[in-house]
Amino acid sequence: MTQEDDKKKLKLFTKDEDSSSSQNSSPSSDKGAANSETGVNDANIGRTFGGRYKVESKIGRGGMGHVYLAEQIGLGRKVVVKVLIHDPEAESSNSSERFVREAQTLSKLNHPNIVGVHDFGRGAEESYIVMEYVDGYRLDTLIKRSGQIDLDTFVVIARQMLDAVGEAHEQGIVHRDLKPSNIMLTTRKGMPYYVKVLDFGLAKLLEDDS
Repeated sequence: MTQEDDKKKLKLFTKDEDSSSSQNSSPSSDKGAANSETGVNDANIGRTFGGRYKVESKIGRGGMGHVYLAEQIGLGRKVVVKVLIHDPEAESSNSSERFVREAQTLSKLNHPNIVGVHDFGRGAEESYIVMEYVDGYRLDTLIKRSGQIDLDTFVVIARQMLDAVGEAHEQGIVHRDLKPSNIMLTTRKGMPYYVKVLDFGLAKLLEDDS
C-alpha cells in the first residue's frame, strides 16, 4: 500500500460515527446552544474555564463527565476540556478521585503518541482537565468501517501504541483500559494513522498495591 493510498483511505474516516467519545465535532460559539448529542441546552457552551479556555461546543461524554471543544484565549489554540460535576451522593464511586488521578497521570507523561494535558482545575462543584485536541477518529471506527485492518496498517498503529505504553511503563504507570475506543488516529506531518492514546482514568501506579 502506497502513502497516497493511505491518505485516501484516511480521508474516509475524518468523521466519527459515534460522537460519544470522539474529539472531532463542528464547534458552536453560541452560549446555551442546542447540544447536538442530547438536543437540550448546555450551560457550559460559551463558558470560560480558568479564565483561559472558552467552550465552543460539546463533543461527547466520557466515562466520568462531559467533553467540550474550547479555544485557549490569547493563543487561539483548540483544546479539549473534560468536565466532571461533583455529585455528593456518588462519592462512593470514587469518580472524583479517578478524575484527579487521570490529570496527575497525564501530567507525568510526555510522549508524542499520548494525548497531552495542558491544565487542571478543581472547585467545590466541579473539576476539569484541559487536554490536547486531536482532529481525527477512533480506532474502533476504523475497524467498524473497514471490517478488518491490513497487516501494514496494523503494524504502523501497533508500533506507536507499544511506544506509548512503553513510555507509561517507564514512568511506573499501567493504562488498564487500552482498547480501540481509547485510541485516536490522525495525520501528522503527512503520516496517516498517527496514534494518540487517550483516557488514563483507570491508570494504576506500579508501586500502588491498592
